[in-house]
Amino acid sequence: MPNTDMHIVRHIYIIKILLEKGANDLIYKGFNLTESSFIPMKLIDEGVDTIFEMKKYSTESSASLTQKMNNLEKLGLVTRHINKDDKRKWNFKLSPQGKKILKKVLDKNKKVLDNLFKEFSKKEKEAFNKLLQKLQTRLQDSMQINLSCKDNNK
Repeated sequence: MPNTDMHIVRHIYIIKILLEKGANDLIYKGFNLTESSFIPMKLIDEGVDTIFEMKKYSTESSASLTQKMNNLEKLGLVTRHINKDDKRKWNFKLSPQGKKILKKVLDKNKKVLDNLFKEFSKKEKEAFNKLLQKLQTRLQDSMQINLSCKDNNK
């Protein structure tokens, strides 16, 4: 691997650590959430309301997602309902409190992202986005993982 490639890998690793720590400390900590427990809330808001459907957007096991949903339900952020078509399945909805928390977290996330990218020009952001899309596609292809996104342009 050429020296430049090693530097890129090192930067990606450091950025990953900083983003994970930053997200948990700056965004989710005040809401008794982590990023991985927030993601199912965002999916529910987008209409993905069963564990089976959530699994398509996650590398986590069904058991792990079920545990997260149980915890979100205990926190009063989601409610569980029996699926009309298949009584063995559950559908989840955001509770009124969950909707409030979702909005607050998304607002806080926007402020953090705005601050993170404030030194980037529009052109730099567009180029960075294209490079990230290319890297994501290459990783997904090489790992044979398809984490679907409703909007891959974001």
